[in-house]
Amino acid sequence: MSGCCIFNITFNSLTNQITFDNEINRNTRKAYAKIFIDRGETHCLDLTDYHFRLQVKKNNNLIYEKNHPEHHESLISTDQDLLFYEYFDDLEYDNTYTITLKVSNLSGSFEQEHTFTYDKPDKPYPSWVWDDDNKFWIAPIPTPTDFNPQTQIITWNESAGQWDVSFITGMPV
Repeated sequence: MSGCCIFNITFNSLTNQITFDNEINRNTRKAYAKIFIDRGETHCLDLTDYHFRLQVKKNNNLIYEKNHPEHHESLISTDQDLLFYEYFDDLEYDNTYTITLKVSNLSGSFEQEHTFTYDKPDKPYPSWVWDDDNKFWIAPIPTPTDFNPQTQIITWNESAGQWDVSFITGMPV
C-alpha cells in the first residue's frame, strides 16, 4: 500500500521467533503494523493461551500500545496468517521510533523490537527548502494556481527555476 509506512511483523508459532519486514514511505506520516502468525503446517492454530502486545515508542517514550486480546476479548483459533493490524498516525520526521511485539504463550514470553529513524523525504530539487512548520519541501516560488488541472499539468523546471505548465497529451485544449 503506497502512502503508508507498513510494518509486517511475523510470529513463528513453531520456533517462537518474531521477524520484522518493513516498507518506509517517507512521503507520509501515517503508519500501520500488520501482525502475522506462521502456523507451519497446522491448518488451524489454537490461540487460547496466546497474548500479543504491540508498543510504539518515539525517542523512548511510549506513544501507542495495544493488547490482543483485550481484557473483554479472547482468542480462540485461526486458520489465517494475518492476525490483526493497528494504525498509528503522526510519525514525526527526524525522530527515532521503536516498535515492539511481545508474544506470550504456554512456551514462554517472546519479544522483538525494531528501531528506525524516520527521516524527512528526500529533497526533490536542490533549490527547494524544508518547511519545518508544515513538514514538506517547498519550491522557491509558489505553485501556480492559474491552470486547468483537468487538461494541464505543472512540473518544476530546476534549470530555469520556474514552474512549467503543459497540456496533458491526448486531452482537448
